[in-house]
Amino acid sequence: MDKREKLKQFPLFKDLSPREIEIISQVVKEEILPAHTNIIEQDGQSNLAYFIQEGGTKVYRISEDGEEVNLAVLGEGEVVGEMALIDDEPRSANVDTIQETKVFILSRTDFNRILISNPEVAISLLKTFAKRVRNTNEHVEDILSRNLGERTWKVLLSLANYFPNKDINLSQEELAGIIGATRARVTEVLNDLQTQGKIILSHRNIHLK
Repeated sequence: MDKREKLKQFPLFKDLSPREIEIISQVVKEEILPAHTNIIEQDGQSNLAYFIQEGGTKVYRISEDGEEVNLAVLGEGEVVGEMALIDDEPRSANVDTIQETKVFILSRTDFNRILISNPEVAISLLKTFAKRVRNTNEHVEDILSRNLGERTWKVLLSLANYFPNKDINLSQEELAGIIGATRARVTEVLNDLQTQGKIILSHRNIHLK
């Protein structure tokens, strides 16, 4: 699959014409990011958006008292850092890769050039923003309403979409950071899920049956 076909997989670009896709394909850069790479820093400056082809990322904030608050897990076909294309305000959250991740990178300068000649991209971008707000609201509601067992299982189901064969190659400490709980409590839940026959635990691996 060439770069133009890959770009068409993203909701932001799927309704664009072949000519418009060709324009975008000439300015985006492809890069493979190692696992556990911080690509966006909370309160930092950035003018880049990352379109995820393969792999996965976690989006989280560090609260005033130093607690890590997970906002989302995003993978193939999704975008992180899209607000950097619109404004130059400090970033509202951190974004780390959770495994080796292949991305397209688009800068604000190149995006503005595209936007001038392709206003339909702006409409598509607004839809993407609205979806992200809804997903974040749902995630916050989950944190407030679900018990830890339910939250852990939902996160595992989400993560399984981004790892081959449903083998989630994360340590229990890393998983606890994504869920927003202590490692000890998450370990208890994982052992419970294994007893129920839903998962198989091994070193840095959680396999969903």
